[in-house]
Amino acid sequence: MIRLAICDDHELVRDALSAVIATFEGISVVGAAESLASLVEVMEKSNPDVVLIDVRLGTETGTDAARFILGDYPTAKVIMLTSFAGDQEVLDAFDLGASAFILKSGRPQELVDTIREVAAGARLFDDDAIQVARSRLESMRVSEE
Repeated sequence: MIRLAICDDHELVRDALSAVIATFEGISVVGAAESLASLVEVMEKSNPDVVLIDVRLGTETGTDAARFILGDYPTAKVIMLTSFAGDQEVLDAFDLGASAFILKSGRPQELVDTIREVAAGARLFDDDAIQVARSRLESMRVSEE
């Protein structure tokens, strides 16, 4: 059984994700958090295998939450979740060691497949897409100077 925690600042999203994931076998939602502070509590109580983190958490960032998880709970895997994917957000997730970056607009089966693959040790970033994102951001920086 994969133990999953969800961190999203919107209660409706947390509840919907929990409800959808509950329809699939092999994954148990062991905690839900709306902020970095509540995520600390969830991690201490439930020690999940995988943590699904929204990129934007109100006044905090999902990057801050992911950095905490990966630093203090090195066996936990992090999946970043967002409504839209900008190059900077994808690179930040990749560079800090997240295992995957997925969109909220995806299908439930894609989310569950991602959770299962990440729990099994996969890192689901396309190397070519990462290089393209780095190149685009670099050329934007150069053109701004």
